[in-house]
Amino acid sequence: MRPFIISEDGKRLKNIYPCPEELRTMAKSVTDSEKFGIVQQWLSEGIPYCFRECPLLYEAIRGWLARAIEIHAKEITLIGSARIGYSLAPGDDYGRPFNDSSDLDFSAISSVLFENCVAVFELWLGDYQNGRILPTNPTEEFWWKNNATSVPNNITRGFIDPHKIPTRKRYQIACDILDSGFRLHEKLKMTGYAPRVRKVTIRVYRDWWAAIRQFKINFSMIAEYN
Repeated sequence: MRPFIISEDGKRLKNIYPCPEELRTMAKSVTDSEKFGIVQQWLSEGIPYCFRECPLLYEAIRGWLARAIEIHAKEITLIGSARIGYSLAPGDDYGRPFNDSSDLDFSAISSVLFENCVAVFELWLGDYQNGRILPTNPTEEFWWKNNATSVPNNITRGFIDPHKIPTRKRYQIACDILDSGFRLHEKLKMTGYAPRVRKVTIRVYRDWWAAIRQFKINFSMIAEYN
């Protein structure tokens, strides 16, 4: 039997909301298994930065959103700048502080919701490829062509973005999820002590394995592109 071993850089990570430079250093220096630990502990769990002044508001939001999309509140988490306090996007945007032009990026981790979204996407894809539904303008045509090829790749990786499914009544679950995000945004505007944001997004993951794997890919990009 061997003891647990944490790298010297890993031992130095103690802040709940590490600064951009500290997090970038960790992305470049800690072991691969420690990167998973950072993703789980700092980037997908705990009290998000934007709700640090009122943590129970975050729980109220999770509960409301969970009821709206019919999953358990523990299956919803907030990621991105709203959680850590600044943008994790690679390049020049890295480290940009969370502000009223930022998004609230929610992840819903539910195999049932994921499979339902995949079924609706495949229904739309069949309709689109067989000419049963047509884009209404050039912009829609561009995105439909793009989504028809990119979304299946995302599904293979274990996630799907409901906003990439057209909002038609025939594809109801996508409409319901998008409507939930819109209504949540409106409720936040009415809540005086809630963070002001540009919009609310919801991505659906098949399970926690898929979610953490994707979060880790995004985290690793900090080291590659910053």
